[in-house]
Amino acid sequence: MGTILERMAAIESSHHVIGDLGMAKVSKTKVEYQDHPNNRQKCELCTMFRAPGSCTYVAGHIARRGWCTAFDRLGKAAKR
Repeated sequence: MGTILERMAAIESSHHVIGDLGMAKVSKTKVEYQDHPNNRQKCELCTMFRAPGSCTYVAGHIARRGWCTAFDRLGKAAKR
């Protein structure tokens, strides 16, 4: 699967939109976003999720229990 940076780099620039902070965000379609978890992976456990319903990487409203291919688990680096 690769690291989160490798997955982010693989996303084509044509699918970016500009977020509130002027940073490029990708479309939900490009990262295969779904509004339900993928097993135990869900947005509220991702480093990029911002409550109550946004993401630093994906454009649009994001459900706490959603999931996408850019998922990056909170605390992963601390466990290494």
